[in-house]
Amino acid sequence: MTPPRHYLNVLSGGPLMIARVPWPMPPWRSGILRALTTVMRSHGLRQKDISSIEGLVTRPDQGSRDAEDQQLVDRVDRGFAGDADVVPQFWLYDWRDGAFKLARAGREIRS
Repeated sequence: MTPPRHYLNVLSGGPLMIARVPWPMPPWRSGILRALTTVMRSHGLRQKDISSIEGLVTRPDQGSRDAEDQQLVDRVDRGFAGDADVVPQFWLYDWRDGAFKLARAGREIRS
């Protein structure tokens, strides 16, 4: 069985990002924020350019996810597995060894 994970939308003036973290989450300030600072720098931005970090779905400690949340998690996990057609505009970062590692680069959607 896959260990529980949580998914965070990282909102900024830069690219759209989803960060996947283990549950329970690593320490917020010394873990998550420090690692996101490195991610932001890789995009030519700074931590202060983050306007919000929000949970994408219900946290694992808040009970079972409803069907809609679980469908979204399954879809996003396909993106983390490399499916370029799932949430294509988002940069996907996975927590590994105390840092966020790029799982898949996002791409610009043109209309």
